[in-house]
Amino acid sequence: MLGAASTYEGINTSLLYVGSQGSHFSWHVEDSLLQSCSYLQAGASKFWWFIPASERPLAERVMRELMDPVVLEAAGGDVRTVLAVKACLWPATLFPARGVRVGFHKMEPGEFVVTGYGVLHSGFNGGPNVAPAVNTACTASFSYAMEHAEHWRNKLTIHIPFEKLLVLAAQKLAAGEWWSGHAKTHQASEPEHFQRDIKVMVSYL
Repeated sequence: MLGAASTYEGINTSLLYVGSQGSHFSWHVEDSLLQSCSYLQAGASKFWWFIPASERPLAERVMRELMDPVVLEAAGGDVRTVLAVKACLWPATLFPARGVRVGFHKMEPGEFVVTGYGVLHSGFNGGPNVAPAVNTACTASFSYAMEHAEHWRNKLTIHIPFEKLLVLAAQKLAAGEWWSGHAKTHQASEPEHFQRDIKVMVSYL
């Protein structure tokens, strides 16, 4: 489906992250709230923290309460504006202490980590390492994008034009073609879910 967006950096064309001892990646969600897939190719372990999407409103409330008032004022009172510029290096322990669930994973070379749509995540590198990553989407991401696009449209540094992807995907379907993947991928999908996602696309168009 994202074949039409292959010229967008980080979408189908992966970004390469070179980590150093103790270097962090800030609390953030992916551009356009897409999923991300990271692969630790070589080097030291990478440590991840995740806040489930269902917990994000509570996490944002905690951030709003604890954030420097000057920073919050500069962001127009919107925590998501601060998250969009990837500038939150808060310790993960801050959240569980205030009732927010946080997951943890130690990533070893040869492993993948996939984050869900809109999942807040952060972490650090245990030493020098190399990890390519890419943003991904499936058909179901359209309904999620439609629901959240308006709020994030002017806040994220890169906003993938999902409307364009939606039209291009529909054109491929009308021509009897799949928009991505292999036939086995679609064969493995639940027919009722696939039909639901198609109806969402059609109704939006």
